[in-house]
Amino acid sequence: MKKIILSAIAALALPVAANAAVLYSTNFETTPTGVQSILSSADAEVNLNYDYGTFVPVVATAPITSITLAPHSTAGQTRGMRIRSNFTAPASNELAVAYFTASTGLTSWTLTFDAFQMVNDSSPETKWYSGAGSGTSTFMLVGDAVTTAGSTAATAGMSAVSAPPITNLTGWYIGQNGDGGNGASGDYRYYSATNGAPVVNLATPNWAINGGTPLPTNDVGSAADWGIVYPAPDSPLRPNGILGAPGRRWITWTLEQDVVGQMTVSVQMEGFAKYQIAKWNQPNPVGGTIGIGYSDSNTGVAAQPDDNFLVIDNLTLSTATPLANAATDWQYLQ
Repeated sequence: MKKIILSAIAALALPVAANAAVLYSTNFETTPTGVQSILSSADAEVNLNYDYGTFVPVVATAPITSITLAPHSTAGQTRGMRIRSNFTAPASNELAVAYFTASTGLTSWTLTFDAFQMVNDSSPETKWYSGAGSGTSTFMLVGDAVTTAGSTAATAGMSAVSAPPITNLTGWYIGQNGDGGNGASGDYRYYSATNGAPVVNLATPNWAINGGTPLPTNDVGSAADWGIVYPAPDSPLRPNGILGAPGRRWITWTLEQDVVGQMTVSVQMEGFAKYQIAKWNQPNPVGGTIGIGYSDSNTGVAAQPDDNFLVIDNLTLSTATPLANAATDWQYLQ
């Protein structure tokens, strides 16, 4: 699909604020242009035209048997961008990042997309309701952290998610573990080139700043943690998700940086409420290249590597609208 500049968005696309101008939009039904990849090794991959409708787990990873249609897609349109890493030997810390050339140089922008993190688990179905994940070390990454295709500094910085502090990262990114089972080293992380917290701290729900303070696994139980943002499945008919973690279900993401450098991040699990999960200030936005990635912070190849990956669908990049000065970095939006 070619780049879309200030044109009408197809009905499939995510909603865009009335005052925003679309810079780039794709539903990946055809291989899009305007997307480039940074791969840490041959053991990392970005597939821009993956048919997730054909996915069947290698093992019977109850309770999921397939990937459902993305929330902003229409019947039959099951193509998306699949990102994965560390799926064959030799095992190492590896990552893949897809970034969007239309974002180069932007200092204010809005990014929306549907995301599905597939993680494998052969445990009993009750594990998914209890919030006890299997301990996967894979992370979805999103941020303004990649500047040049093939940049070894950016690649090395982003792939070192298990070894903070990071000294060679350009920009920032946030990361979320798929099943919440990696609590000892931080299921939810914020990284920056300055190796420090943003101006307004990512406090609630708990974030590990530059991979630092360990977080409780899943962090379930109160309205100020990840259990409320990513609740348990609502019925046995929809047992795909994991309490307190984003894995194995569709999540719609919205990231927006306004002209004064205020950054907000919100997520909405399909069928549930929308929450703002982060807010911070960047008084002098550097403006770089916005990317989405997938990293394995462990050196070991997954037991079922074909069942661990990230799918992105219905992505839209647009100009930003003025953001309200929210009183907190975490809030219910709907």
